[in-house]
Amino acid sequence: MPAPAPTDDRTSDKVTLPPIWLMAFSLVAVSANLRVAIASVPPLAKTIAADLDLSHAWIGAVTTLPVLCMGLMAPAAQRMGARLGAAVSVQIAMIALFVGVLLRWWGDQVWALYAGTLVAGLGMAVAGTLLPRLVKSAFPPERTGAVTGLYMFALMGGAAASSALSVPLAARFGSWQGSLASWSVLAAVGALAWVPVALDSRDTRPPTPMRPRPMDFPGDTPLRGSSRHTSPFSPGSSTRAWRG
Repeated sequence: MPAPAPTDDRTSDKVTLPPIWLMAFSLVAVSANLRVAIASVPPLAKTIAADLDLSHAWIGAVTTLPVLCMGLMAPAAQRMGARLGAAVSVQIAMIALFVGVLLRWWGDQVWALYAGTLVAGLGMAVAGTLLPRLVKSAFPPERTGAVTGLYMFALMGGAAASSALSVPLAARFGSWQGSLASWSVLAAVGALAWVPVALDSRDTRPPTPMRPRPMDFPGDTPLRGSSRHTSPFSPGSSTRAWRG
């Protein structure tokens, strides 16, 4: 009797992912944070500059530094997503964003203000680069447009709310530091909401020895002739998980 043909065990790998509604909620919770660290500063810029004796150029850097991070860190964010998985990378980014915004509580020390801004900017750069691609990869084509609109609504809503509430929060806390740092609560909500996505996107099965092949970036189209598809969250997993 002829020996059975060898099979590639990777085709049986399956990653248990959260329901789509939970992913949509997590996406909104994360995207609401992606402009807060920038938009919360301008209403308080004059107060901060007077308190710390900063020039217009230095106070402007508090808002331009995160924008520079988003522009310069995009290639690094893509490499991070390919290496660690996009969902895990977004989780790390949200933790960095939380730490960076929280550091502003000690913003009366100039180093803390700028260090927090830099760390928050790096977090926004990674999450902002990977989330749009996750939207296209993780949701069915007929829902991509609606989810993209929801993502943009949450992003702009977070920016508008942080800009409108910065001055009232400063009055409430008695300091601009408390106002800026209070948005770390929103960052913590986003980080916690993303935990199920980051955890469930990881394939915990032990690896099966096989010949090496190039690693696909999450969401990339499979090579021609291949029956394997990649998970939108972690390299090397099957998108059949979405179809149950």
